[in-house]
Amino acid sequence: MNNLHQPNAISPEAKAFYQENNFIKLKQVQSPEEVAHFNEVISAEVQRKNTQDKPMDERDTYSKAFL
Repeated sequence: MNNLHQPNAISPEAKAFYQENNFIKLKQVQSPEEVAHFNEVISAEVQRKNTQDKPMDERDTYSKAFL
């Protein structure tokens, strides 16, 4: 399930974009099944660590952005 250890080809344009912007968006590195799995794991961890008990519509902007 883990393709993160597989090499991925990066185009010269993507490398140049990274050098200029300090980030790069890699598409289709993970399969849809892997993305779904990680979404579940991350969402469960966010819920576990959430200390807020106010509904989202009652929170201020800072409280909506950070748990």
